[in-house]
Order: sequence, then C-alpha cells, then structure tokens
Amino acid sequence: MALEVGEADDAFIEEQLVPLGGQFTYGFTDQVLYRTWIERSQNLKSKSFDKRIIVVTKYKVLLIKKSVIGKRSLDRAIHLYDITELNAVDSEGPEHFELLYQVIDKNDKKEDLGIHVKCPTGAVATSIIKNIRTAYRKITVGFPEEYQIKIGLPPERVERLDPNFTVHPLSAGGLIDQYISLSYYYNTKPTLDFVRHIEGVCAVNSIDLDLTECPGIDPSSELGFNLFTGITSLRHNTYFRGVRVHGVAHPSVLNAVGTALSTNRTLTRVVLTDLHTEQSFVPIGKALATNAHHAVQYLNLSKNKLSFQALASLCDAISKFPHALLRLDLSYCEIPPKGVEMVFNSFERNFGSSLRLQHLDLSHNKFQDQGSLALAGWLAKIKGCHSLVSLVLETSQLNFSIVGPPLRVANVQLLNLSNNRITDRATARYLGDVVECYTGLTNLDLTNMRIGPEATEEIATMMARNKFLSAGSVTLNLAQNELGQKGAVQLARFLPQSQFLKSLDISNNKIPAKALSEILLALGSTKTLETLNLGRNILNNNDVDVFISNLSEYITQHPNLKTLGLRGAKPGLGVALYPILMLLARNQSLTHLDVSDNNLKDLGASIAGEALRTNSTLLHLDIDRNGFTISGWMALTSPIIFRTNRHLQHLSLPLKPVLYANPSSATAPENSKEKEPENISLNRPQYEQLLDLLVRVDQRLKMNRPTPPSTLHTPSIPTPTTVVPLIDIPEHLSLLAPPPPIARRRTSPNANDSDTATVSSISTSPTNISMGSEESEFSPQSGFSPAQPTNATDWAEDDSWDENNNGGEEDDEEEDEESEEEEELPPAPVKRQSPVTTQPVSSPLTQSVRKLSTSQPTSPVQSPNLNQGQSLKKSNTSVPPPPAPAVNNADDDGLL
Repeated sequence: MALEVGEADDAFIEEQLVPLGGQFTYGFTDQVLYRTWIERSQNLKSKSFDKRIIVVTKYKVLLIKKSVIGKRSLDRAIHLYDITELNAVDSEGPEHFELLYQVIDKNDKKEDLGIHVKCPTGAVATSIIKNIRTAYRKITVGFPEEYQIKIGLPPERVERLDPNFTVHPLSAGGLIDQYISLSYYYNTKPTLDFVRHIEGVCAVNSIDLDLTECPGIDPSSELGFNLFTGITSLRHNTYFRGVRVHGVAHPSVLNAVGTALSTNRTLTRVVLTDLHTEQSFVPIGKALATNAHHAVQYLNLSKNKLSFQALASLCDAISKFPHALLRLDLSYCEIPPKGVEMVFNSFERNFGSSLRLQHLDLSHNKFQDQGSLALAGWLAKIKGCHSLVSLVLETSQLNFSIVGPPLRVANVQLLNLSNNRITDRATARYLGDVVECYTGLTNLDLTNMRIGPEATEEIATMMARNKFLSAGSVTLNLAQNELGQKGAVQLARFLPQSQFLKSLDISNNKIPAKALSEILLALGSTKTLETLNLGRNILNNNDVDVFISNLSEYITQHPNLKTLGLRGAKPGLGVALYPILMLLARNQSLTHLDVSDNNLKDLGASIAGEALRTNSTLLHLDIDRNGFTISGWMALTSPIIFRTNRHLQHLSLPLKPVLYANPSSATAPENSKEKEPENISLNRPQYEQLLDLLVRVDQRLKMNRPTPPSTLHTPSIPTPTTVVPLIDIPEHLSLLAPPPPIARRRTSPNANDSDTATVSSISTSPTNISMGSEESEFSPQSGFSPAQPTNATDWAEDDSWDENNNGGEEDDEEEDEESEEEEELPPAPVKRQSPVTTQPVSSPLTQSVRKLSTSQPTSPVQSPNLNQGQSLKKSNTSVPPPPAPAVNNADDDGLL
C-alpha cells in the first residue's frame, strides 16, 4: 500500500519554506508544487534505498525523513540551480531516475553528487520530473542551452511543458524571478523596493538599468538591499542592454558586476563611474577577458582610481574583444604615463576591435612624454582606416611636439585638448596644422591652453584655410586663454573668412571693450553664428558704451544668434548693460542669455522684468548675483508670477544664498563647493517673504516647460541593441608585430598578486561579503564599513604605480638598461587576425558563477582562455587571500 503525505507532514513541509523578505513578503514566499513518497539511495553507487518525502517547490527540491516514531527532519535541500542532470537508470523501469547535482565542499571544491530515485509508479516519476522542469524553466528564462538541466530520459518519459508559458511584461525578461530565486539560493533577503524599481523601468520601456536610482542602493540606509544578488541576476538576462552605477559606496558592486559580465551576452553598455570604494576593478577586466560572448561596446569607468592590476586586466580584455569597442571613457582615472601606454598597446593588439572605436576619452590622466609617444604611434598606424569621431584629451599633460604631427591624421569631428599647454609658437603651429587638415570638424575645445596672440594667429590662419568645413558647423572654444587685445585683433582678422562658425567662446581672455567691438564688426558677415560668449573679459569703461551699442546692433541684424554670454567680470557692466536688457522687449531670436555677476542692482531687475512681459522667445535667463534686494526680485519675477510671461523656462534663482543668509543658519558650510553666496542682508520676515516668492517662481517656471523632466536617467547616446562585428584589418596593420604583453609587477614574496588570483576576488557568494545594512551571520567582519577594503580585493601595492617615477625619462632609461639583457627579440611579422573565440564548455547554471581563470595577456591571434575554475557556491568560510606571486624580473614600477 502506497504511503500518503499527511497533514502533519504538510505542516512540517511548510515550516521548511521560510519566507524571505522580512516584513514585506509579497511575492517572495516559496510554494509547494508537488510532494509524494519515494525511495532514494544515499548516492549513485549505493544499492540500498530509504523512504523519503520528496517535495518540489518553486526554487528547491526537499527530501524529508520520517522516523518510525513519527519524528520528521530535513534530509537534504537541493536548490534547482544546483541540479545538473535528470537521467534514466540503466536496466531499470520507468519508475526509476537519477538526479545529479553539484555542491561546494568546505575546501571550496566543486563536488558532483547524485541520488537514485525509485517511485511507486512510472507516472509518479514523470510528474516529479515535469514539476522540476516547470519550476526550473520559470527561473532560467534567457539561459543558454549549455546552462540548462541535461535530460537523459527516453522521449516517452518526458512530458511536454505548457506551450502557453509566457514571461510577465514587467519582469524584465524573467529577471525578477531570478532575483528572488538567487535570494533563496544565497539565503539573502530580497526587497520589494528592488522589484518595484525593475517593474518601473520596464513600464517606461527602458532597456537601461540604472541602479543608482534604486531605493536602498545606499548600504547605510535602512532600506539597503543585497546589491550582489540584484546585479548577478543579470548573468543571463536578455532584456537589459545597459547597466549604470554612479557615485555608490557599496562594498560588493564590482564583484557583482564582474560576476554578471562573466556570462552575460546582451549588455552593450556598462557605466561604473565615481564609485566610492576601495575594491579593485580587476573583476571587470577578467570577466570581459574570459567571456568570449559578451556584447559590451560602451565602457565607462571614469572617475575611479585604476590600479596597475586593474588597468592591466582591462587592457587584456580590450585586446581580446570579440567585437567592436565603440566607446571607451577612462577619464579621471589617475592613469600615469605607463598606464596610458598600456591602453594604446591593447588597441594595437586588437585592431579588429579598436579600428571601430568612435569615442575615446582619456582626459585628466597623465600622458607626458611616454603616453604622448604611445598616442602618436597609435594615430600614425590607424591613419585613414579608423572610425574615431570624438577624441577627448582634456588636462592630460600632452607633449604637442610629439603628438602634434600624427594628430593631423586623426580627422575627428570633436577634439578636446583643453587644459593642456601651448608652450611656444612652434607648438601652436602643430595645432594649426591639425585644424587645417580636419575635413569634418564640428567641435574644437582649446580652453585654458595659455594661447596667446601668436598662437591665436597660427590657429586662426590655418582654420581659415580649411575649405572643407561647411557653413555653420563648427563650435570653437577659446575660453580662459591669454588672447588679450593683440590676440583679439589677430582673431578678428580671420573671422570674416570663418563662415563655418556655429559657436564662438572667447570668454575670460582679458579682452578690452574696444577689441571686443572689433570682433563684433568682423563677425558682421557671419550669418551662421548661433552662440557667442564674451563674458568675463576686462572691459575698459571708456569703450563700454560703444561696445554695447555695437552688440545691440549685432543682435538685431543677426536673428540666427540664439545664445549670448555676457557674464560679468568685476566690477561688472552695471548701468552700461541696460540697453541689452531693454532690447529683450522686442527681440524675437535670443533663447539663452547670461548677464549674471554684472552689478545690475534693482533698476536692472526692473528693466529686465519689464522686457519679459513682451518677450516670447527667451527660455533661459541667468541673472543672479547682481545685488538684487527683495524689491528687485519682485520686479523681475512679476511677469512670471502673474503668468504674463508663459515662455521662460529657466531662471537662475538664489535659493542657496538665501538659505545661507538666514540669520538663524549662519553662513555656508566651510567646505561647500557652491560659489560664494550672494550678499543679501535680510531679517526673518524678509527672508521668509523672499523664500516664498522664489518657490512660487520655480513652480511657475515648471508650468512653462512643455513636459516635466523625467526622473529616470536616460543616456544621452542611445544604448546599442545590436553588436557591431570586428572590422577587417588592413594588410599593412595585419603584418605588424603586436606590442609586447603586459609585464607583471614584482612584489614581495608575501604580497598578494592579482595576476595569480582567480575570481576569488569576484567571490559570487554573498556569504563572503557584507551587504550594506542587512545583517547576515555570514558577514566576515562585524561593523563592516563600505570604505574599508575586504580581503577579496586588497591587492598588494594596488594603489601605487611607482612612488619614485612620474613618467620621467631617467627612470625609464634605467629600466631599459636593467632589462636589456633579458629582452627577447621581437617576433617575426605575422599576419594579424581577429580574436578567435570558442564555444564555452557545457555546464549547469552553477558554473556560470564560477571563478574566472587567470591567464597571461596574449595577442589577438590567440584564443581567449575559456577554461573556467570552480563554481562559487554557498559557503560559511571567508574568501582566502590570493596566493603569493612568484618573483619576476620586473622593476619596482611593475614593468619589464
């Protein structure tokens, strides 16, 4: 007689299904799908069987033991993600089958286990298998075939699953179910806030997941959630194409993203910017290097400090990209000259990918001579066969004597060289040659380069000679330089031939009013100019009225001018600027006007307010810091308050200065990065009156805007939905010998070395990582602070490239002398090919979170190393430190 599952048995089963989620358990409770009595062996080799209750739930398979006296206990709990195979048993009937699964033992070794299941009838066996497959299908939507359970059963024993199975449209392609399932797998708390955030993103049809906007992203918050579980849910997700994390001080974000990227095949945009963490970026590079099927084409790691190991792993990944790399942003990463050279060497090891590069931003890093030579060499090689559109090298300590000649062949549309130094006329001539040769130039930023009169003449002369620039297409920024009167005169000589100008910024150049008038006269024939910024210049009082008269005439005669900048320099234009404010009453072309810092006083506010009553085109007005009192602000904003002006959308309001001026709140914070507050002397009633006025003005301005701004972060450049393949490498590049591989750093024998460490640094088990405010018995450190590095990523000398070398030539020469005898001859020229990829080894889902194997960087002709190590599972042990490296022959700075 077959045993039946009684009420007492069901009660015990319910006790095992402990809901996750704390107070909010909606949608997180496990559920019994099927339960019955069976017999099972202890392992696949055992011939003895014991009676057990098998329970199939949404996320697990449970085996319940019942003693002769009726005492029940949990025999085993197998998560569905651990099941690898369901097979028939040789020489046995349909009531028998084998269930194979994997676990991680106490030594962090993967172990294959299994049981032989004997059911009362073949129909019962078929039902058990069907329910396991049904539950597994729901939590593995999007998983590749090699990560699915292998079915080794005759077709007649495999029932067809529900053909009408669909995924909820707000579940992001099954990500929510996988998030809850992983929470059960790692025994971490899922949160309703994360689920609602995913649903909200899907509701607006966005394919970009911005975790920065998710409630609880702050680990110190009471709503802090397990970020690791949330991000690793993207491992096989096919809905999202972009992921962004910005300004987050979470201890597990890099490990989590590295784990997701190690198997994900659809993410095309990865943005990890300004992360306040001590963790290493090595997991990101290793994941991209080992996943031969990743789709990342936009990579932004800006505003993070990249160590040697992190940049080395990233460059290794770039050299193995299996498709095009379209955009790379490593700005503000504190990369020294040696690191810059590593980046360009990685481009040369994979021309098939880097020749597709469209946007490159390496600003705010240290090029100096070594980095400038690497940039020059790369530009010279890709001449005429690259796809580069935008090159941003702001504040990068460029040596124009080295970079200048090859930069001529770049021919990009956007070139930003701001905050680099033009040292002499010869250097300026190189820059002039650059602007003469660019046929599609649309944006040239030369801000704060110490450009004086001679350099201005060189640049203006060469740009005027460029006959390829179309009318009204170029934005030229010469702000914060040293033009002065002579430079302005030199510029004015060539402006009549500059019909290509769309925008001109010469602000903050110490140009007197008379020279500014000459520039306006020279621009008289330029009908295509839309933006003109003349602010922050020294204006001679004797010539100000003439300049203002010329400016008023220019505005009237040039209806294409939309944006005008007249931000004041001390003491400001004052009364002289009133004619421009009066002009607004009848002007129907300007949309943006900046007259801040001009000491206009209340009379100026009244004149501007009167002009706003009839103006219907101005959308943005900067007029703060002009010494207005309450009366002045009331006169200025009256047309907005009473809805006479329904067109102005943005008005600079002194909300913070007013708060700082509150007698009860002292002054601005000492470390405030805000500009110096406006000096408004108010008593309490006046303060409250002005604050109320500005709040009402802000509300009215919002009503003037056509649509309220979306709170959802939307990338300025659309996220790619298709993968751009590698380009065919030109023959002259394919014959070049690839650059030498990245040398490993020499550290002390006891130091950790990320080059020998696997993704123990990407430990996928949240039991090894503190997850914010959530309490966990597995947390390795009590009172863990997000600002403290964990053992998993505390690399030896990770933050120091070279304490004694700033990229100078002397130390480089010493390196060359020390390693000269050990240098190998360069390989003979061979035909370069695109990186070869292979199909990953078939494995269950548990192998998708395994440790990434390490390998030495190779040239693109070699296949990426796809051998993967142990899968990471639930473990109560902390992550061991990476093994000590062998001492090599590298210098202390880490390069051979």
